[in-house]
Amino acid sequence: MIDGGYTQDFESKNLPGNFFAGPSPEFIVAEIDESDRSIREFSPDYAVVLNVGHDHLEMHELREVFRAFLARAKRGAVYPAVEPSLAPSGVPAIAFREEAPGYAVDAQGIHFEVAPNAIVHSCQAGQHSAWNGQAVYQLLRQVLPEVSPAGLAEAMGAFRGVRQRFEIMSARDAAIAVVNDFAHNPEKLSAAISAARERYGSPLAMVWQPHGFKALGDQREALLEALEKVLRPDDLFLMLPVYYAGGTTSGKPTSAEVCEQYAAAGLPVGFVATRQEVEARFRAFTSAKAWLVLGARDASLRTWTQELARISEKHA
Repeated sequence: MIDGGYTQDFESKNLPGNFFAGPSPEFIVAEIDESDRSIREFSPDYAVVLNVGHDHLEMHELREVFRAFLARAKRGAVYPAVEPSLAPSGVPAIAFREEAPGYAVDAQGIHFEVAPNAIVHSCQAGQHSAWNGQAVYQLLRQVLPEVSPAGLAEAMGAFRGVRQRFEIMSARDAAIAVVNDFAHNPEKLSAAISAARERYGSPLAMVWQPHGFKALGDQREALLEALEKVLRPDDLFLMLPVYYAGGTTSGKPTSAEVCEQYAAAGLPVGFVATRQEVEARFRAFTSAKAWLVLGARDASLRTWTQELARISEKHA
């Protein structure tokens, strides 16, 4: 397994979790990034695309890149039913639906049905995890046809998750839940916020650190539309300055400029210059059911979230 994130199932003293290999592997599972378009050159036996969202490329080019990737699959492909233009020809393909029959939140996480009498009990959070689960199940049906639906569902339920993907840093019985999530585009931010509200209730206190000026500018309008759908008037959504990792940039737009636009549109959004100010605003927001730290690339965000979890315990 070769992955971009750190999978908890494969963490060890010597491996961070983004790579694993048994002594005689039967399969190689790889996560492929579309940002440099090289995904079009891969020719896997089986290919799966989970969604098409605002991120590295323009939407029309994303669809072209994903379509080419799926078309190069040799044995089978899985793609979202809401994106029928991705359907490859000449290879068995299954379109999964972004719905999960029997979906519900429980004490351990979520559960949902992938086939009659085949229920996945997962420690993950949010409907997006169940939608991803539908795609995984359809792929496994092709790769492992000899395994029963119930057997596939049981195996899927054993997955422990990926670091910084709705990673809960607070204790299970904490008065205020503290969560770190790698969310960095409109779709991922919406998913993380919706999952937190579903699990913990309202209101929510959130802080997001954008990770690039160009990305923030490109996603500015789409993000506004997304936040209008998932934020509520009694929420608190803060934005830190853009995380600058180097390279050529115009330095525009700034987080403050984007916040001004969003606040003018009636969203409960505010700009904060420092993490210390975030901590103060979170502590003052006494009705919050959960604190969310959102953002990508900056590894210190996870460490800071752990510190916030300790602060929340004292605050409670």
